Amino acid sequence: MKALPVLLIALLPLQARAEEIQLTLSCRSENVYDGQTKQEGPSSESFSAIVRMSGSEDASIEATTGFCPNYERSFSELEVVATCYRTAVVGDSNHFAFLVINRVSGAFDLTNAGGPAHTAQRYTGHCTPGKKLPLEN
Repeated sequence: MKALPVLLIALLPLQARAEEIQLTLSCRSENVYDGQTKQEGPSSESFSAIVRMSGSEDASIEATTGFCPNYERSFSELEVVATCYRTAVVGDSNHFAFLVINRVSGAFDLTNAGGPAHTAQRYTGHCTPGKKLPLEN
């Protein structure tokens, strides 16, 4: 529980500052919903994320989430919201991932979708300050 205040301090509002803030997070999913089977269950997938936020409210996330490693978008007082679009080499399928990290609680919501069947998986869990995990190939 001591890690949460560190997360809160590191993600303080940036409006008064022009510099970029960078934070490394360790994230672990607790639940997953599979859109193809329409079933939800426990999950223990892990990923690390480097969150970068600038005073202009631009945000980027470099994550070890598997298919989409680079997310771009924005942040607000409450959350960092980022999207990744990527075309698969096999079958030219379009995929996207949508990642939201709550700046107060550390909770995250990660949705991966696309492919020939246009299926989606939604992971929910929590992030805490941590060390970067190796990138998956």
